[in-house]
Amino acid sequence: MLADLENIQEFAVLSKHDLFTAFYKGKKVFVKQYKVRKGRRKGDIENMRCEMLCYSEGGFSDMVGFVGKSEKERVLVLEFCLFTRMKKTKKNIDRLFRLFCRDLQGAHVRHLLPRDYENYLLNVYLRARDLQRKKIIRNYALIRKVFELNKKKLIRLEKNFSQGDFTFNNCKTHKGKIIVTDFEQARKDTPLYDLATLYVDLYSHPILREYFLKKVKRLSYYDSTIFQLMKLRRAIELLYGFQFLDKRMRYFVNSKTIVDEFNFENLMG
Repeated sequence: MLADLENIQEFAVLSKHDLFTAFYKGKKVFVKQYKVRKGRRKGDIENMRCEMLCYSEGGFSDMVGFVGKSEKERVLVLEFCLFTRMKKTKKNIDRLFRLFCRDLQGAHVRHLLPRDYENYLLNVYLRARDLQRKKIIRNYALIRKVFELNKKKLIRLEKNFSQGDFTFNNCKTHKGKIIVTDFEQARKDTPLYDLATLYVDLYSHPILREYFLKKVKRLSYYDSTIFQLMKLRRAIELLYGFQFLDKRMRYFVNSKTIVDEFNFENLMG
């Protein structure tokens, strides 16, 4: 879908998607639209600011500029590239792991907010309770208990840059270079959440996920308890988000398996 960016506001309102292509000064560009939803103003504006900072300060993608007149609705314009979808292979796992350890883990993007686990865990519980009420999962009480038992450990986590949605789909290639294309949930968080996210993304490929897990366990800051909790957190988020999307059924089934077969006893201490 193409448009003249001089009329981008009108075009964006008519678009069903928040990411599309357009022309800007004779170049084809990616356009990312941010909307502030009623009742979620504070969180949506924070997400918008965080992602803009990641692109402009982190150096993970070439940014052309911004269009938009107000904070209520702005449009981020990125340089357009014909991205290639990354295949799930051991070679690409090695490439993503190097990218994570070299660039993402070491990123120091200013003004990112730390993850407030005291409040964030409440969102995890609400999602899990809603999933149990809909009979999608059966272990809400155990989920809450295992997070509460480890809450102090989570709150003391070192605050690093966390991409927030570190998956093959959000890391594409262009001219042999990996480009990160989505920082929607970027925060100061534990880097083990990013790695758990990629692990869940590889879940339907047993050989690849075990290969990836061996690499994660070699990290100096690897913590089995935190990694397991982050894997559970990601699975709950995917279950909650994809419960009505048939086209994402593979993610739904994988996430449900992770939650249903989660070994709570090891984390009860």
